[in-house]
This record gives sequence, C-alpha cells and structure tokens, in this order.
Amino acid sequence: MSHCGLHSVAIVEALIREHSLHMRSGWKCVFSVLQRAADDRSEKVVERAFLCLDYIVRTYFGQVAEVFVDALHTLAVFAVNRVSTSCATRAVEHIGVRAPAMVAEQRTGLAANADQDPGRLWFPILTALANVCTDGREVLRAYATELLFRGLLEYGGSFSAELWVLVFRGVLAPIFDDLHHLPGGDRFEQSLDEQAPSSQGWAQTTGAGALHGLLMVFEAHHECMRPLFADILAVLRTWICQENESICREGMSCLQRFVDQAALWMRADEWDCVVAFLDELVIAMLPTEITREGSVARSFSGGISIGGVPDAFVADAASVSENTRDRDIDTDRGRKTSPSGHRDADLSNENLQGHDDDSERPQWDGARAEIVTQDSLQGPEHADHRHLVGGDHLPAETMADGLETSGPRSLSKFKQSHGSNERRHGIFIAIRCKCVVQLLLIELVRDLVVEHYERLSVDQVLALAAAVHRSFRFAQRFNADLSLRFDLWRAGFMSQVPNLFRQDTTGRVVYLRILFRVLNDHRQTVALRALEPLLGLSSETLEHFNRRASTKLSSDDADANDAHHTRLDTTATSSVEEQRELNAYAPVVAFILENMAHTLDPIFERVVETLFAEFVTLIRTAEQPEVRAALSLIFQRLGKDWTDRAAAHA
Repeated sequence: MSHCGLHSVAIVEALIREHSLHMRSGWKCVFSVLQRAADDRSEKVVERAFLCLDYIVRTYFGQVAEVFVDALHTLAVFAVNRVSTSCATRAVEHIGVRAPAMVAEQRTGLAANADQDPGRLWFPILTALANVCTDGREVLRAYATELLFRGLLEYGGSFSAELWVLVFRGVLAPIFDDLHHLPGGDRFEQSLDEQAPSSQGWAQTTGAGALHGLLMVFEAHHECMRPLFADILAVLRTWICQENESICREGMSCLQRFVDQAALWMRADEWDCVVAFLDELVIAMLPTEITREGSVARSFSGGISIGGVPDAFVADAASVSENTRDRDIDTDRGRKTSPSGHRDADLSNENLQGHDDDSERPQWDGARAEIVTQDSLQGPEHADHRHLVGGDHLPAETMADGLETSGPRSLSKFKQSHGSNERRHGIFIAIRCKCVVQLLLIELVRDLVVEHYERLSVDQVLALAAAVHRSFRFAQRFNADLSLRFDLWRAGFMSQVPNLFRQDTTGRVVYLRILFRVLNDHRQTVALRALEPLLGLSSETLEHFNRRASTKLSSDDADANDAHHTRLDTTATSSVEEQRELNAYAPVVAFILENMAHTLDPIFERVVETLFAEFVTLIRTAEQPEVRAALSLIFQRLGKDWTDRAAAHA
C-alpha cells in the first residue's frame, strides 16, 4: 500500500511539474490523489504528499481559480491526519494564516462578484480549523483554536449579521457539542460516561481557550453579532451546568466577563434576557438532591426521622420555616415559582462544609462597615466589589476549601455504608458543583447591582433580588430541617452536620443590600417599593437571631445548674449547631442595624415602629461585639432624635 501510495504521489509530482500551466479540470484529480495519500498509514507517504501540496499552495494558491477551494479541502484532510503531526501543523497554518488573508484581499483567483455568497470561501476555512479544535493532540488543537478566533477577530468585522448566524451555528457552536454529553449536560447518557474524562480534559484546556476566544470575538463584533446574544448565553449555560467544578468555575468566570463587557452597550431587552437567564440558572443549579424529595435522602433505607434532636430546637426550626413563607413582600411578581411546591433552593460549599471553628466566619468591623447609599455603589472607593457589605469577604478561590478536605473522608464512609458507589460519588460531585455555582451567582448579582445600577430598571433590579431571594430561602429551609441534616450526618454523607449557613447569610446580605440601594434611590416612587420587603426581612432576621440567642442562653444556664450532667452526643452537636448559626447570622444582624441607623428620618421612624421590640431584645441576647456595636448606633440616633424633639418643645 505504501509503495503504491509513493508511486501515485510521484506521478502527481511529475504531472504538476510538466503540465500545471495548462491544467484546469485536472486539478481535481490531483487533489483527489493527495487526499487519499493524507489518509495513508505510512508517514513517508503522508509527508511526501504534503510536500507536493505545499508546493501547489505556495505557487498556485490565489493564481489559478480551480486551485483555491479544492486546495482548502485537501489541507483540511492533512490537518486531521493521525500519522504526521508536523504535516498537520503546517496544514493548519496554511488554512489559518495564508487562506484568510487571501480571501480578505480577494487574491483567491476567483472572479469577484457582488452577488456571490461570502460564506462560500469562509466556510471551508473556518470549518477546517474548527474540526481540528477537537483533535486528540492538545498542541495541535490549541494552535487551530488560536488561529480560528484570531481570524474571526481580524476579519469578522466584514461579516454580515446573517453570515455570523450561519458561522456560529454551523462552525462555532459544534465545537462545544461534547459538553452537552458530559454529566450535567442536556444530552448526557449514562452509557457514554466512560468518554467523560477525555471530554472534560478538552474542556479544561482547549475548550476554555475556545470559550474565551468566542467572548472576545463577540465583544469585538457585537453590533453585527447581536442576533446571537441568547446563543452565547446558552453556550455559557452549558459550561456552568457541568458536574465538574473547574468547568463550572470557568463558565461562571466567563459569564462575569461577558456581562461586564456587554453592560456598556446592552439594550433594555438584552438586560431582560440576562436577568431572566440568571434567574433560570439559579433554579437549574439548586442542589435538590439533598432535600427530602432528593436522590440522597431517598437512598437512605431508614427513611427520615427526628431522632436525638432536642425538641425545643426542632420546634423553633419548624416555626422559622413556617413564618418565613409569607413574611416578605413578593419581589418575584409575574415570575414562575418552583413547581416543587416549596421555595426554590440553593446550597453553598459551606452548605457542605460544617466547620466547628469560626475561622471562616465573616468578620465585621464597625469602624469600616459599609453603608449602602446612592454613592457607595458607584464611587471609586468601592472599586473592590469582591467584599461583601458588612466586611464579609467571599474569595471564589477559597469557597470550597472545607469541602475539599472533608468530602473524600466522609464520602468513603458514605460509600462503605451504601451500594452503588459510582452513582453516589456522582451525586456528591453534582451537589458540590451546584454549591459552588450558587455562591458565584450570588456574587455575580451583587456585582451587577453594584456596578450597573443606573443601567438597570427598577424591575430588573428587583428581579435580580428575587433570584437571590429564591436562593437563600432554600438554604434557610434546609438549615431549619434539623431532622434531615442529622440524618445526612448519621448516614455519613458528611463528617459533620451539613449546613447552608454561608449560603443563607451571604444571599440574605446581598438581598438586603439591593433593597437598601433601591430605598436610597432618588426617585421616591422607586424607593418605596423596597421599604416593605426590607422591613419584613429585617424583622424576620432579628426575630430569628433573638430566638436562637435566647435558646442558647437558656441552654447555657441549664448546663451551669447541672454541671455534672453528661450530655448526649446529638445534644452536644445541636449546641454546636446553635452556636454556628448564631455566628453566621451575627454579621447579617450587624449589617441591618448599621444601615438602619443611617436611613432618612421618615424611614427611620418606620424602622423604630416596626423593629423597636427586637432592638430591645438584642440588648439582652446579643453577645457578639459587632452586633452590640451596631446596636449602639441605633440607640445613639434614638437618643439624639428624642433630645432634639425635647429641645424643640422646650
């Protein structure tokens, strides 16, 4: 076979050498022979055939009309040959460097025609490069990806909107098709699961470069690519919904970048598209596997029971769960509610962490606590928007540190106690990814409101707030379901009682922050839309904190009166959970008090009227320095107001 291949290539070489100037239709036969040689298993045949093709390209490319398109197809065959990587690399270079320049400069040898379809020449180039983007050789596919998007950046400005739609759907979107078949993708099949590692490896290397390249191209040519706005979001969704943490994080990072860049030119309908996309993403990434109806809870043969959890603690948790259902004014008007019947949910990485210490507890500093005002969301002094108000810092790179350390140990116990190890491991990974994405989504919503408030309508701002509300409410309900959390712990799903405190408190602060920002809007009718939801959630949060703190104080007094009493293991764990929840809520309470103390006089009067009883209770229950410092601001202002009124009546 190799001998015949060499003989055929030799004949082609002689034909070109002696008759190239007179060939017309004969070029098709030449390229047909070279394409067959590119598929040969002999490296010697492939390399000799490519030398012949290289000569044709350098000599006749752009001069003979019959050469250009057929030569492109032949180069595309050499670009994916498995025998000679060097030939494949040089073929990619011809396709990605030489051919685009010749098309742009109309040096193809083809007659220029105003009615000619511009995609006729661009499609062979772009398709050939896109096919190499998924090649098994990482260096080769990275080179093809670079040339593909470099060419689109340089020459895409001349494409019409119609051509861009064809290029995206016929060339670019198929590059990311493998992601749809990975765990978490919309076309995932369990039978194809063994292909996941290689596809995930592609996504984390070349795929990430392709995604960044796509966003760069869209930003550079957004005017003519505007019809593809929703398609770009769909690609990002495919990345974010994967059951691989690094891929999820890459998708969220690109979404943040995409929105930041597009915010400068987005129209109202495109902002609506982004807001709806974020809300749908929150719903899609809710880790419902850990709810009572989820796959994790259903897998426990013992069922769900309340065993060993203090009755008072369970009753308190149940009351919180019920009371919160109707406390807030619905900021989700006109939007879909979860079909599951309970409020839509969310879980953070700390949701699965469950640390005993306070090393990751958000720290509050009264001297530098941020007050949400009109200017505080826009001024240069708040350029570092990765710091939550109230001093809570949420670096994305450390979000899942606790889960990374506790997960494998607890998971091994989980595997030993139950069958279907691989399936359970997949559930654990899926939950973890959803945890990470939920926190990143809350952070993204916060940044959008911080940086682009003036570009958003009040309805869009409140819709973003509703998405966060949807997220932290689920976390709150999970925290309140002590029996479920303890059953998950006993089953070995986590080495400690799982909780969603960070998800709850982080989302709660961001939601409150948005409401405070709307409350400070210079348009009075807009500001009033935030007042009732703000008072409702603030009242609920303070009441919940006071109830928990009172229970803790009563428990401490009981322990002091019966020092020799040996506490049950579950009771001791419940006490730890109480303290952990108080520590998690303290920065939220401090944030509420700090901002309430700086509201306008008419609003402050409503605040005192609604929350005064909770303020008084805090004097007795609050042990955290940050809460006491913030509470003092409330009473300082009350004292000043009362003094001023007394002086006015004197």
